[in-house]
Amino acid sequence: MALVSADFLNCVVAIGLGKQDRPSTYQWAATGFLVGRLIGEIEEDGIPKKQYNIYLVTNRHVFAHFEDVGDESFIVGFNPQSAEKGSLKIYSSSLAEAGERMWTAHSDEDVAVIPLNVVLLKQEERQFEFFRLEENLPTSAKMKSERVSEGDFVYMVGYPLGLVDLDWHYPIVRSGSIARTRDMLDGRKSTFLLDVLNFPGSSGSPVVTRPEITAVEGTQPLNKAYVIGMICGFLPYAGVVSNETGDTGNLVQNSGLAVCVSSDCIQQAIEDDLERRSEI
Repeated sequence: MALVSADFLNCVVAIGLGKQDRPSTYQWAATGFLVGRLIGEIEEDGIPKKQYNIYLVTNRHVFAHFEDVGDESFIVGFNPQSAEKGSLKIYSSSLAEAGERMWTAHSDEDVAVIPLNVVLLKQEERQFEFFRLEENLPTSAKMKSERVSEGDFVYMVGYPLGLVDLDWHYPIVRSGSIARTRDMLDGRKSTFLLDVLNFPGSSGSPVVTRPEITAVEGTQPLNKAYVIGMICGFLPYAGVVSNETGDTGNLVQNSGLAVCVSSDCIQQAIEDDLERRSEI
């Protein structure tokens, strides 16, 4: 029984640096995912059709790093709709044009969004999907009402350690659980902790709840897959270790606890981008 929809997997992309037409230059550094914000509805042949602004969402530190190393663009890859329609194609997208930054960061948290024109992807029959902001990304208030809590199982979907094939992109799904979220649900923080190992490349990975059919007596199970946030780092453990020679040194290692920024911040970054563009 599939607990992660194939459509969800098709929302997730690898993000990197390199020349679009030179595979030897590709450096896959992070993960991103597509989110659509509803902007209205039109009729096509008498059938109502929803219209969305599509955004690529990742961490602020990802785009900031690209700028720091002097790159004004990044690359993403999209598979064809089927093997008969070709192979993976790499696209280059600008971080800045005419001195104007094309992406928007959340004012406080590690979130960045950039509009994505999917017209070309449709024309070239590329495989992609997007999370619906209003349907798939619940607010913290909704998470609290749905009784999202510590111990709930989740999936992290992304491209850790640069594990990206040259000819076809498939994200990696890792499972874990919510380690601490009450401080976020109570409005004291915008981040929460997961019990899941994440590594470089996982930055920007969406975190999806696992649908359940059972729950503690008197409560309702969380029976829908939601994107409750995005990986932005891990909680490091720092300590002092000694080796057999008696020397001591500092040790910093992955604690196994991942830091996740809430879906509230993703929504806020998208709204900030829309406001910024309306003022230009």
